[in-house]
Amino acid sequence: MTTTTTEAATSPRRRASFRPLTIREVRPLTDNAVEVTFAIPDELTDDFNYVSGQYVALRTELEGKEVRRSYSICAEPTPGELRIAIKRDVGGLFSNWANDNLQAGHVIDVMSPTGAFISQHAMTALNDPEAMAQESIDSGLSRYVAFAAGSGITPVLAIAKALLARNPHAYLNLVYSNRAAMDVMFVEELADLKDRYPTRLAIHHLLSREQRLSPPTPVASMPTS
Repeated sequence: MTTTTTEAATSPRRRASFRPLTIREVRPLTDNAVEVTFAIPDELTDDFNYVSGQYVALRTELEGKEVRRSYSICAEPTPGELRIAIKRDVGGLFSNWANDNLQAGHVIDVMSPTGAFISQHAMTALNDPEAMAQESIDSGLSRYVAFAAGSGITPVLAIAKALLARNPHAYLNLVYSNRAAMDVMFVEELADLKDRYPTRLAIHHLLSREQRLSPPTPVASMPTS
């Protein structure tokens, strides 16, 4: 995979730094989670290049103390913006404040993206995101299985979007666990992704605290080689 300005890993040699970013949109995902979209100005494009699956840290001052929290980027690289999901945590100072207070137009400090939880077909250079980004995701293995629970869907969704879009030979089984249907984040995005790749994506929802009222809908079998 050739590294471009829209999908480039954070270089290990680039010093991570905070930059003030303006919130473009805050969108409810569930009763306890929101998606926050930051606008990336042209002059900061290089600082906020990222690979699907990476994360950013947010910094603000609450109750007289500096607070930092890290959140995975929930979308494939898109010019001019960066999106994260923030789910309430019981007793969580930052997550509850963010869900209750963040709005379009607010400015908050965001650190340049980092992290090595990205798509790869070879377990090499595990701690070198730049090297892994250069591994071609449109070659090698063509069948993938992903597991996610709750807000853990955030980086997995971004990776799934990038993988299916860039590799026409990829088939993905996604197992997504939640307590109940009302807790499922990115419902519309998952449905759209399934509609876009009906023969290459199978999504299996596991609801641990919800009794099924009817038999589960059969999942189409994956094509064979």
